[in-house]
Formats: sequence, structure tokens, C-alpha cells
Amino acid sequence: MLTAIWQKDDFREREWVTQMFGSLISEHIADGSNSIVMDDCLLIDQYLHTKRGEYYRAFRSHRNAFLLHLSDEQFHGGYEAYANFTGVFRNYWSAIFNPASVKILPLGYANGLARRVEPKLASERQYLWSFAGESSRASRPEMVAALKGISPHLFCATDKKGTVALAADTYRELLEDTVFAPCPMGRLNLECFRLYEALESGAIPIVERRATLDYFTKLLGPNPIMEIRSWAGARDKIRSLAADPARLNQIQREISSWWDVHKQTVKNNISHFVISRIDSATSDASAVKWIYNLPCWQLIELARHHSGPAMIRRFGIQTTRLIGGLHN
Repeated sequence: MLTAIWQKDDFREREWVTQMFGSLISEHIADGSNSIVMDDCLLIDQYLHTKRGEYYRAFRSHRNAFLLHLSDEQFHGGYEAYANFTGVFRNYWSAIFNPASVKILPLGYANGLARRVEPKLASERQYLWSFAGESSRASRPEMVAALKGISPHLFCATDKKGTVALAADTYRELLEDTVFAPCPMGRLNLECFRLYEALESGAIPIVERRATLDYFTKLLGPNPIMEIRSWAGARDKIRSLAADPARLNQIQREISSWWDVHKQTVKNNISHFVISRIDSATSDASAVKWIYNLPCWQLIELARHHSGPAMIRRFGIQTTRLIGGLHN
């Protein structure tokens, strides 16, 4: 039905996108230079705020041109391009986007990390918790401090000098043998690939919830994913559940069953959105709400994703960059 126009061949979420859009995509073609414009297409692109606007405006005169906007974790903008498409899909939830014209999708898992085997029971897994990734950013130091005393675990800090990131197969096998997968916020946003990779593996993910932002309920609807307000709270939950294998397995089954159903729901929602928009004109509805015009809305939006310590670290990073720029 739609030809997928990939503006980058190695998007980390290519396998996830292909699975979720399924039979709606009849052909995949590579562009990479923002030059192909056609009817009945799904343009898959990123960093719209850095691209030339005339390319996106060219789609306005074409039938059934949809956009999938990836990698906008920082809410950089470029949303004026949305008005040129029959419909828009994007990652990273925010109330700023108008659901009448913008469908927000879960970020999904990175390539090579889809489920390959039937998940092992939680009570039969080797590691009570594991984490492989950058450990010094955002709220991650608090996670490490809270959980390091719980064993057995495997911790691989890829930002530590001399440490090599795990290969996709090795990382997937680690998750498949892990009971709890802590999923702290990414660099700037509460949502990251780790959550969906844990769900695919049958591990029990633990995500953060902020006082002013129940992000994952907004994005996924009611769900059984374990949410915590502090990593000390996560430590207590892990210890309590580890002492009750039957309850542990029950929670794992509930989360895995929900995830299987939710993936199908995402696919159905995508299909319904496309079919409902086929042969329609580009939407006159604004893609973003009035708050987009307020000064510093982006900083306010991202601040809601941060804990206090994470905000302090982010401020330190930005200050260091600013000082470094002044000295250059």
C-alpha cells in the first residue's frame, strides 16, 4: 500500500518499524539525500529542524504521503513540516502534539533485539538484575548506588574507560537470563530502547515516574510495567519479590501477556490511522498546540523528565559545553 522511503539505511529501530507497519509497506527504498517525493509513501526521516523545508513542502501536492519522524528525543522542532503530509507518526510522547494529526508510537527495540526464543521463567534466570550501558548520565548513578548490593547481578558500564559495549546477541542473551531490567531515563527523555528490549526478552522492566509526568501511562495507556519514584524503592521491590518466586513468575507472565497484546494494538492503531486518512487532503489542524509558541517550552518539557540529581548533571554538562565553546 505504501512505499517506505528511508532517509537513513541504518536507523536503530528499522526492524521495529518494519514489524509495526507490516503489510502496509509494500516496498522499501533508500534515499538519504531528501530527493525522492511520491504518492502513497511513508517518509522515514529524522532531524527535520536541520533539513531544507522545500523538500517536505513538495509532499503537499502528493496523495497519501505519510511521515514517520524519528529521533526527536529533544523536541528540537521542525514541526511545520507536518502540515505537508496526509498523516504523521512520531516517537516520544508530549501533550504538545495534536492527536488529530499526529500519532505517537512507542520507541521500540533496537535492531537485533527482537524476541528470538520463548522467555525463560523469571525464577529460573541467572541474574536478579543486569544493566549494560552508560552509567554516569541522568539518574543512572542513583540506580547503580541503590542496586549494586543486590546479587546475583551483572553490571557493564560502557562509559568506563576500556569497557567495550556488548554485541547485540550477547546483550539479548543477558536480558533473556535477567529477572529485573532497570530502565533509567535516557540522556534527556524518560523513554529509551532499553524498556522494549527488556519486554522482548521477558525480563521485568523497571521505569521511572516523575512527580509531574506519568509518561508511560500517557504513551502506552494502562499497563503493568513496574514504575518507581526512586531507585531505593526499586531496590526494596526487587528484594521483596525475589523472596517470592511464584509471585515473581506471575508478574512476569502479566507483563509479557500485556506486551504481546499491546504490540498488536500498536499495529492496529497504525493501520486504522492510515486507512482513515487515505485519499484525504493534508490536515489543516495544527500539529502542535499553542504552548509551542511559548519561550523555552522545550526546556520546560524536558525538565519534567528529569529527577533533581539528573537535572543537576544536565546543567553541569551544558555549562561545561558552554565554557568550552567560549574558550575555542
